[in-house]
Amino acid sequence: MTPLDLDGHVVGGDAGQLEPDHGVVAVPVLAGDDGPVLGPGAAELGDDRAGDLTRVLAATGATGETGEVTEIPVVSTADLVNSALRRVLLVGVGAGTTID
Repeated sequence: MTPLDLDGHVVGGDAGQLEPDHGVVAVPVLAGDDGPVLGPGAAELGDDRAGDLTRVLAATGATGETGEVTEIPVVSTADLVNSALRRVLLVGVGAGTTID
């Protein structure tokens, strides 16, 4: 799975960094046996943000079920490579298979 912005552009590259001009980033969330699991792209948001994302999933009761979307506004971007980032979408992809 490759993280995409809302325009369908691939987010990140060989260096694993978010492109600096994307205002919205979607990150897949898989339905794990012990609860939702952040998919590819979460690490590129930074270790601190990834921890925040995990807490948001828990607080909202997200499951990672296919089609589930959790929207997170980004208030401060001062410490981010992508200062244009305004929103992160956590998108449920189920088990992440082609039949989900």
